[in-house]
Amino acid sequence: MNSLPFKITNTSAFSGLGSFKQGIPVTKGFFTANELLAVFDEQQQLSDVYISVEKLWEDGSVKWLLVAGIVHLQANGSATFCVRPVKPDVREEELVVSESSNILTIKTSLEPVCRVSLQQPAKIELPLRANISMHFNGQAIDQAGLKHKEYEYLSNGLSHEAVKTSQLFDVVNENQKITIFQELHIFLSSGTVLCTLTVTNPSAAEHPNGTWDLGDPNSIAVSELGLTIQLIKGEATICASELEGAQHPTTIFQASSGGEQWKNRIHVDHSNDVTLPFKGFEALANDKCLLKGCTIQPMLICKAEAKNDLVIEVADFWQHFPSSLIVEGKTAQYSLLGSALAPTQELQPGEQLTRQFSIGYESILEFDVEIAQSLTSSHQFFPLFSAPRDNNPFDSLIRKAVDGNNSFFEKRKRADVYGWRNYGELYADHERGNIPHDESFVSHYNNQYDPISGMLCQWFCSGNIKWKRLADNLAKHVANIDVYHTSLDKPEYSGGLFWHTDHYVQAYTATHRTYSSLQPNDVYQDHAGGGGPGGQHCYTNGLLLHYYLTGSEVSKSAMLSICNWIELYYEGDGTVIGTLLALKNAGNIGLKNILTGAYPLDRGTANYLQALMDRFDLQGNTEDLAKCATIIANTVSPEDDITQRDLQNVELTWFYTVFLQALCRFIYIKEQRLESDFDYSYAVQSLCHYVKWMIDNEYVYLEKPDILEFPNDTWTGQDLRKLCILSFAKAYLNCSEDIDNKLSTLTKGIHERLSLSTETDSTRVLCLMMQNAHYDVYSELPQPMEQVKFNMKEHRKSAFTALLFYTIKNFSFSKERSQLAKRFPQLQKWIGKP
Repeated sequence: MNSLPFKITNTSAFSGLGSFKQGIPVTKGFFTANELLAVFDEQQQLSDVYISVEKLWEDGSVKWLLVAGIVHLQANGSATFCVRPVKPDVREEELVVSESSNILTIKTSLEPVCRVSLQQPAKIELPLRANISMHFNGQAIDQAGLKHKEYEYLSNGLSHEAVKTSQLFDVVNENQKITIFQELHIFLSSGTVLCTLTVTNPSAAEHPNGTWDLGDPNSIAVSELGLTIQLIKGEATICASELEGAQHPTTIFQASSGGEQWKNRIHVDHSNDVTLPFKGFEALANDKCLLKGCTIQPMLICKAEAKNDLVIEVADFWQHFPSSLIVEGKTAQYSLLGSALAPTQELQPGEQLTRQFSIGYESILEFDVEIAQSLTSSHQFFPLFSAPRDNNPFDSLIRKAVDGNNSFFEKRKRADVYGWRNYGELYADHERGNIPHDESFVSHYNNQYDPISGMLCQWFCSGNIKWKRLADNLAKHVANIDVYHTSLDKPEYSGGLFWHTDHYVQAYTATHRTYSSLQPNDVYQDHAGGGGPGGQHCYTNGLLLHYYLTGSEVSKSAMLSICNWIELYYEGDGTVIGTLLALKNAGNIGLKNILTGAYPLDRGTANYLQALMDRFDLQGNTEDLAKCATIIANTVSPEDDITQRDLQNVELTWFYTVFLQALCRFIYIKEQRLESDFDYSYAVQSLCHYVKWMIDNEYVYLEKPDILEFPNDTWTGQDLRKLCILSFAKAYLNCSEDIDNKLSTLTKGIHERLSLSTETDSTRVLCLMMQNAHYDVYSELPQPMEQVKFNMKEHRKSAFTALLFYTIKNFSFSKERSQLAKRFPQLQKWIGKP
């Protein structure tokens, strides 16, 4: 009987219950889809956990499992668990779930565990203990509009141990709408409730002249959105290890990070001022300050006679400041976004926030999971990645990201990258090139070159939990803040990923949205100074991997949003207005030419291919692979006159290597699927055609610094892509000696430059190394198949006629009206909103 081991670790100094949620990759054929799987501990006793199958292999066996639950561990202790098949023995009579009067009642052994309202977000009734609800700007949310609901049993194979409910609400406040999505996991044996709650402003921003400053008319002013806990019996007290014996505070207020840079300009409001009240937190009783400190993680203890204490805790309390917990008699208020004690917060159009909180009969810790190294070393589970060889020369440089005095953790402290909007983001210190010692300079990275993917891959191959924690924080930030969560803006913006902060300039009031009206113009060559999400900045690999590894619905939703957006960005939305605009832009650099069907040979097209392949990986729709083949055929050809591509004009064409990396992945997928067809042969021959040019012409970019506007070691980081492509292509060419010589020359030159550079611990260079320094793995991926002959002229066709037919066939007055309203908001007073 197959058994899949994993280890759970409690790194805290406290013993007790802890939660975990971990995706585990499974080798093809290890578990079949129809097997009933369960988790057992070292004593072969069934654990209070559940399993779900997230992804299958092509043969129907399990590829990804999600294992989650609540376990008890000693302080600084660990335990080994395993997943294995069991015989069905379900005891459903222990669980009763009934729905009546829009209330979901969950019982075990006929004793109510909790009641969940299906009409109000976070409305949870704990029998004889407390009622929990939500408030927004001083008012209870009691008229929420339920849009969607579902609930399911979460089985561990032998008995139902938990119930999951998912609900989506619309909340209207003064003609402005917010949406609230909540996911509750209710564990029956311990009575623990874990809640993930996401709040979104679904409106579109006005972004005048392509700038996205705070103060947008469609922003929502939030004084406080939070939980109201009404005790039925007993009393509530505040507890925290940081209180140092302070007696019974009734208020905890985290006003800022408490760090040395707590007033950094990363925290400006719409007036470009920092209005944080004071440093760190205060604990008060009757308006008297009992204690001041830097950071605190409080919990609410609800005491009752003859019953265990009820503990309610919001995760990452201080990191998401301003935060507060206030107790008045039998009522407590726990903030989730903003605080009634702080200046008003601004939830921008298309911006959202996800928070987690727990309810149980003791504090719920968060445990780490370690997966067997034999699984994590396989490239089968990651796009073009597996554990690098032991002698990879770049490993010591990459470790600077998590160790040393300039790690991502230390950069976070120095730039004070905290607060609900910033926490998890990477500080873009490389953009400080003109003012290297200015710690107040603010620039955001917004996931350029997909560090989420790089961090998760580094965690997998090293086992260092620091990588996983960075990735978790960053994924949540990117999915919530950097993605534009609206469908009401123009198609080339809605649902997209915002660019990093504009190069070499302060973010000012643009926060994470690139362009501010306060920024100077003409900062560098071809400086735009305005705009919105664009195809050149689109990264989905990391969000997909994060979903597989954590089960995060927020990451999955954001990844699909980006995929859908970039498809609209290049293909249009099929309206007449959209088609006319595409005709107007035909021939513009960076956009698809709908007259010829040609796509630009750049990183935007590469990102588009990667997004389609990620969506195929998740959903299995072969139309996405077919679309990739069409894009490839209309971007490169085995018969291209490469001299016409001007690839030696590095500033304008360097990103052809990003495209070739995407081409490698497409070939790899075709080989994994044993599809030796027309599209496969075309892709292989196109790759080989360009690699032959690389062998003769490529070099380490900084060998010719005079042709570069900014000759820094970002260029050397980009050089690593060449090693990946050459390593992959070697299997398809009869010139292995030439490739080996080129690889040796480039590897030596790149490593020497990065080893001696003062820039290798800068954010952008680290991210490039995290993603591309595993070039040796590329040589292990190819499984060349027999190729077919094809006619070039028949294969490369313009799609304009088909697009025109599709546009006419699907014409709709309502869609055209909506498109007009999105593109020309000034018309909305006559034609209505989108």
